[in-house]
Amino acid sequence: MTDSKMIRGMSAEEYHADPRPSWSTVKLAMLDCPLAAKVRSETQSEPTPAMQFGSLVHTLTLEPETFDRLYHVTEATRRGTKAWKADEDEAGDRTLIKSSEYLEAQALAELLRGAAADAGITIDPEWVELSCYSSRPGTPARARPDLLDPKTGLVWDVKTTRSLRPQAFMRQCLNLGYYGQIVNNAEILSDVLDTEIKPGGIIAVQTGFPRHAIALPFGEDALAVGGHQYAEAWRIWLDCEAADHWPAYEYPNGVLGVPSWMESESADDDE
Repeated sequence: MTDSKMIRGMSAEEYHADPRPSWSTVKLAMLDCPLAAKVRSETQSEPTPAMQFGSLVHTLTLEPETFDRLYHVTEATRRGTKAWKADEDEAGDRTLIKSSEYLEAQALAELLRGAAADAGITIDPEWVELSCYSSRPGTPARARPDLLDPKTGLVWDVKTTRSLRPQAFMRQCLNLGYYGQIVNNAEILSDVLDTEIKPGGIIAVQTGFPRHAIALPFGEDALAVGGHQYAEAWRIWLDCEAADHWPAYEYPNGVLGVPSWMESESADDDE
């Protein structure tokens, strides 16, 4: 279970069924609390509509040739109608999506692919959605990088976001652990491929108006934050795993105080 390996063509369902921790779980030990990470690792949660739409955009961006095998488009607009049920029967194991959802996702995917091309990023079907297994973080772990550019050795991730305004998106990358995710994927790919893979960055598309996509390579600050998030999240996970202790939230001195920003304002007033 600890051998390093990479598997192409594995379904998302099979990958997510593996019990080894991934970044989406481990990061919660740092961003939320260790107990949240532990519960996530033991629970199979249903994908939200936003997650399902994101998966659709990923498929159309990175693996459009697999779309017909994974999805079936319906012209029905309401679930539960005869037309919807008939298309459900026709879809079989495929995911049924509305034509409006397909058209929106296709438009976003075209923007993402265009942004990648403008940045000189190669989308090679052999190097997308790679299911990787490694003990590089210090314990058996898994990762599924969106995209490795075989020409540059840089790993990228595709994101949909409501806003690409710089401060808003950078805050989202920090709060959701996107910086650490890219470093995590680079570390695990480096181990699996036995060669140095470096963090590339994020190819992001704004889903709101105006629709816009851009490839954002990591700057020095982003690399530093990503390295810190990667190291800190796995450190907390490994410490909790070794002690078999997964604490929830901690309050200073065990009492209810006030937010830190109020303390800062109070100190400013005193000056």
